[in-house]
Amino acid sequence: MRRRTIFAGGGTAGLLGLTLAFFVGGCGDTETGGYDPAMRFPPRTDRLVVSLPSVPPLRLHDNGKLDDAIREIDALGGRTLDPGTLPTSEHRELDESLFSLFGTPASPKVDDGEALGLNSERLALGSRLYKDKCVQCHGTNGNGRGPTGMWVYPQPRDFRLGKAKYVSTPGGVGRPSRADLLRVLRVGIAGNAMPPYGLLPEGDLEALVSYTIFLSLRGQVEFDVLTAVMSEDGVDGTIAELAAKRAKHWLAEWTAADRSKIVVPEVPADLTQDDRVRRGHGAFQVAGCAACHREYGRETHYLYDVWGVAVRPSNLTLGEWRGGGDPTELFKRVRCGIAPSGMPAAGSLSDADTWDIVAFLRALSVPRQLPAELRAKIYPDAK
Repeated sequence: MRRRTIFAGGGTAGLLGLTLAFFVGGCGDTETGGYDPAMRFPPRTDRLVVSLPSVPPLRLHDNGKLDDAIREIDALGGRTLDPGTLPTSEHRELDESLFSLFGTPASPKVDDGEALGLNSERLALGSRLYKDKCVQCHGTNGNGRGPTGMWVYPQPRDFRLGKAKYVSTPGGVGRPSRADLLRVLRVGIAGNAMPPYGLLPEGDLEALVSYTIFLSLRGQVEFDVLTAVMSEDGVDGTIAELAAKRAKHWLAEWTAADRSKIVVPEVPADLTQDDRVRRGHGAFQVAGCAACHREYGRETHYLYDVWGVAVRPSNLTLGEWRGGGDPTELFKRVRCGIAPSGMPAAGSLSDADTWDIVAFLRALSVPRQLPAELRAKIYPDAK
């Protein structure tokens, strides 16, 4: 049943009113299994991470305590912003601006999004599929805080920064192409709760990719406007004007990323040869990989990712590759980096050097595949 909600007061009370309107308007499915047409996207209530502390985190956050950990960032020297401090009038103006630009969960839209596959029909299908298969972990607005999301580790991806870890796009910004998102949907992510959906029809997968990009665009615009409104200088013009400007900017950025995928050369036939593995070990040191993957990742230490979450550099001796362990995917990880986790792109490496590192990484977790002198160095206690 639809109800009118009257907003009174400002700050947290106003934000609570918007949140209540979301739940009141969205308490029923349509006949097609999608969202209630009256339901709007919920306003952002979690803090925005503006800058990270210069000191690394001491531990991973406890299950269900992500938002508590992010609130601690300010005390550690970083900076976050609380949307609950905004007056109701500005929350309402932002909500109306986002509604005008992006519609509702039941009727999502993106103006001029055809080149990126963001047409209304595909987005509507993606919305229904997302609600069925993704919302439980990733949340209605793609914040990674669905009903089960806060209790899953690693934390489900928060799409609202428009970044992903396993990409094939150069530049080290972490913006994925459609092909990158399609791959994750098909094969899942090893070692965490993201399952594969490779049995879905191709049209459904494409629709889910479009809807993921849609949630990212909407989240990026929301983030930009909130940080501008909450800054000392405020917004130059109206919130609606700024939101429209940022929507065009991010749509252009996503379109450019989708057209700039790297080309992975043919996998060398000698990838398992000792000489290549030796060269790869040397390149691993020279390229700076060992600075984060200390003791080849066996030494435990933590870093912040761009979402303000504590993460641990991978233990490479385990051979567990969340982005995929085949040579082509490892080549992409080295060449493109994992920007959201702080792993830089090694774009200056030659193809040969990159393949050498791939050869070393693939041999590292299987001691018998290492040359004898490297095996003695890396696994001194092995028999």
